[in-house]
Amino acid sequence: IKEAARTDETVRSWMNRIGRIEAYNWRAIADIDSRSFHSYGAAVDITPVSYGGLATYWLWSSDYTDEWWNIPYSQRYHPPEAVIKAFESSGFVWGGKWVLFDTMHFEYRPEVLILNGIPLHTWHE
Repeated sequence: IKEAARTDETVRSWMNRIGRIEAYNWRAIADIDSRSFHSYGAAVDITPVSYGGLATYWLWSSDYTDEWWNIPYSQRYHPPEAVIKAFESSGFVWGGKWVLFDTMHFEYRPEVLILNGIPLHTWHE
């Protein structure tokens, strides 16, 4: 991501607007009793200083609209594509691709990517 930021203004701007990064946090998933992947240090939330009025998390959006699931992608906050690809190449899935979207969330799930034919980064490259 740092490498991409050297040449990609979109990535550099996104990095400069990061408000906080949260990873390990022993807690349940919102509204259910199952443990969050944050509880195991296998998830990270990258929160910007401002979402700019864009939707970021389905549950928060459901407080404002019954049709949270129908919020267009263009009205959802998301990191630059280069950032998403960098995480995916290291075995993370991005919560912005989920029906129950969580666009600040990345979760280490290499098996999901492998089973869907998405190539992971190899340390020999």
